[in-house]
Amino acid sequence: MQIVREIKNNWKYLLLSIIIAFFYITLFNAQAGAAELNVNLLHREKIALSSEAEAELMLVDPKAAQKDLIIIDSKKDLSSGIPVKFKLQLESGDIAEGKNYQLLSLIKDGREMIWTDSQKISGADLLTKKEIDIMLSRKPARFLSFYGKKDLKIKFLEGMAQLIIEDEEYILPQQRTASGAKFANSKISVWNKGRELYLEQNNKSYKLSLPGINDLNQKNSEFSELTARGQEPPWQLSLNKSRLKLNYGYLSNQITVQAQNIEKIEQESHILYKIRTNFFRL
Repeated sequence: MQIVREIKNNWKYLLLSIIIAFFYITLFNAQAGAAELNVNLLHREKIALSSEAEAELMLVDPKAAQKDLIIIDSKKDLSSGIPVKFKLQLESGDIAEGKNYQLLSLIKDGREMIWTDSQKISGADLLTKKEIDIMLSRKPARFLSFYGKKDLKIKFLEGMAQLIIEDEEYILPQQRTASGAKFANSKISVWNKGRELYLEQNNKSYKLSLPGINDLNQKNSEFSELTARGQEPPWQLSLNKSRLKLNYGYLSNQITVQAQNIEKIEQESHILYKIRTNFFRL
C-alpha cells in the first residue's frame, strides 16, 4: 500500500521520467540508424574550368527498379575549386549492409569536357566510413548519334551515359540488366543493344538506330557532311563531296584535301577514306 501511495503522490515525476527516457532511446536509435559520409572529388590534371563547370555525385543501387535506381543525386558548382566536397546523409533504412552500391562522380565543363569515376562500395562501408577521396580521370569517349522518330546523341562513360535529346542533357547511371546496356533515371531510360537503341520517355517508347552505309550514300542525306573530333591534343575533321578538311595542333593548323585525291573504299561494316598526298599519310 505504501508503494501505491508514493506512486499516487509522485505520478507527475514518474511520467516525466518515462518521457525523458523515451526521448533518449529514440534519439539513440536515430543516431545509430544514420551515418554521415564525406566524399571529396579530385583530379590530377591542371585545367582551366569555366564559371559554368559543375560536379555531380550519384549513389546508385544498380540492381534496383528504375524508380529506385538513384538513391542520392547531388550537384555543386566549382566556385570553391578542387577538391569538391560532398556530405552525404545516409539512413540505415535506405542502405542495406549486405548489398553493393555504385558511387558515380563527375566534373564537367560544357558538354564536351567531362571527368568521371565509378566505384563499387558496400552498404557496410557506406554506413561506417567517414571520408572517401575519389580521383577522377578523363577517359576516351565520343558521342554516337542515333536516329529514328526521335534523334539523340549519347556518350557511354564508365557506369553512366551522357545523353542529349531535344537539346536537353541527362547524366544517366547504368542499371543492371540481363542483356544490353541500360541507363536510366526515374523519368527517362535508354537501352542499347548493338546498333539499336530503345528510348522510353514520357510513357512512350522509341526505337533508334545508328546510321548505316546506305544512309551515308543517300542523295541529299543529312549525312552529306561527316565530322569527327578528338582531344589531347585537339583535332577536328570534316568531309563532304568536294574536300576533306583537317584542323590539328590545337586547331591552329589546317590541311585541305580536294575530292580527286580521296579514294572511297566501302567495306562490309564501314567506309574507308584513303588520302593521296605528299604532305602527310592518312
